[in-house]
Amino acid sequence: MSTLMPDISNNRERAAAFWSELRQVEASLAPLAVRDKFDALNKILEKHFTGIAVELLSNKDGSIDTLCFSAHGKAEYFPPVMELVAQAPASSSYKVTALRWRSQDARFTMSMNGFELKPSDVLLQHFADGAQVGMKIGFACEIPSGQEELARHMAFIMLDHMVGEYDFAVKVGEVIFADGPLDNSQQPTPLDQFPPVFDSFWKNELGHSAVYPQGEHEMAGLTVTYKGSGGEGEVPEKAFAIVNASAKAVAMRADLSYALTLTMPASDAGELDYAREKEDQISHMLGLSCSGIFACSMLRSGQRQAVFYVGDPIAVRAFIEKNTAPGTFEVTGEYDYRWSKYCRFANALTSEH
Repeated sequence: MSTLMPDISNNRERAAAFWSELRQVEASLAPLAVRDKFDALNKILEKHFTGIAVELLSNKDGSIDTLCFSAHGKAEYFPPVMELVAQAPASSSYKVTALRWRSQDARFTMSMNGFELKPSDVLLQHFADGAQVGMKIGFACEIPSGQEELARHMAFIMLDHMVGEYDFAVKVGEVIFADGPLDNSQQPTPLDQFPPVFDSFWKNELGHSAVYPQGEHEMAGLTVTYKGSGGEGEVPEKAFAIVNASAKAVAMRADLSYALTLTMPASDAGELDYAREKEDQISHMLGLSCSGIFACSMLRSGQRQAVFYVGDPIAVRAFIEKNTAPGTFEVTGEYDYRWSKYCRFANALTSEH
């Protein structure tokens, strides 16, 4: 049984329809002014997708050479953006990219309602928020009374520009605004100098090297307690989770963003052994091509659920169906750019819940 593919096939069909329509009118768009071309392209895109937009990027001589599809920082709209880029025809007169890049110029000034703010005016302290980067934000400049919320809104927009749309939406966790000056627990970093600090912390402190782990992976066990309805004398249900600690190296990589869950019966020793055998088989196949990774599994109520983060769920599902006895499994899946299914266990490896 499988309930996996509707979101993927729907995005593929819509992306193909968008590029087909664009090819038909591309020549007529060429002579338009930049603003008119922007409006025309987004009207076409709106016929096929909601929640995303296409932006026009220019090269050094000012001519438009790149189409950048943006999800406005909302991870739920990343899948169609990625599909649009994946299906971009080689014959297109434009380069095509997904999500807004990091700004290469930190010397800009943002102005809203008469209030101006520069990246150097935004100060950041960073910390580990589970597997993500938490931030505490203050300001190096005076914020006029009544403009506090506006300043915070502008700081969020600047963060998106400086850190990049993908990293800000996926890799950033809790964001706290200081009510006053930042404390002395950590030397604040101005936003215009923050991207390399962010990257170093992500890789060296949080352990997300982006390099696929080789050799035997490190597994850790975790007891999970599920509270019931709270009835008198009710015994909380306990489950046991296995977490692949080595998987944190590639956590939240954009090409490993689909969480595929394999559920199999495990009410006796024979069923449990078979479920483990299939998990190992899938893990080995994914490891050969570094195209996915086993993240975690949980044994609960006579079932074993294993989560894999993969780049091509259609191919992985086909492998499972070919190598697993019919009627012994269920496959479900969803995009999970923030690796929430993994992080809920990985962030709690040393404690019971």
